Amino acid sequence: MEEKLQLVKFNKDNYPDYASCILEFKSKRFSSGESFLKECSCYLDDELRYAIYLVVITYDDKEPEIVAYFALSSSSVFWITQSIYPTYNPCAELSYFSLNDSFSTFEGHGIGLGRQIFIDFILPTIINISKKIGISYITLFSLPNNKVIQAYKDMGFNLMPQEIEEYIRYYEVKNCKLMVYNLKDYSVGS
Repeated sequence: MEEKLQLVKFNKDNYPDYASCILEFKSKRFSSGESFLKECSCYLDDELRYAIYLVVITYDDKEPEIVAYFALSSSSVFWITQSIYPTYNPCAELSYFSLNDSFSTFEGHGIGLGRQIFIDFILPTIINISKKIGISYITLFSLPNNKVIQAYKDMGFNLMPQEIEEYIRYYEVKNCKLMVYNLKDYSVGS
């Protein structure tokens, strides 16, 4: 049985192809991520501020399964410098990064599924977008769980200082930790 992983930009047109996979997607680790995927599908392309990507495994002899999914949106980070004008840096905000409970690691790779998805699918997607609009950073709001924060640190994210978080918190992420990945630190094969 041949298995193949692929990245799919999810939209209204391909919703029928993945509707049953969405219903089967389970993420006890991040229940908000599971519910977002199941509830957002009726708003695709119309009211959503996110581009949603599915990492799908396809088989020769059975229906595909969603291994993980993530949402990207545009954002910016600004820094106060020595001048009176702030410096703005375009960012991609990574949201709702959710792993299917049915999968834990890719066979033979020996690293966690989340890190592998980040390396193989999320970073290349953002690098491609960056070539068009000059993204400097990836931001995300991590669950306030030391294991989750450490997993993101292992991927290259850094926690932002508490005083910076205070300026940008809003109700959806009030208990989460802001983390940033500098794309200047990225190199092919890292």
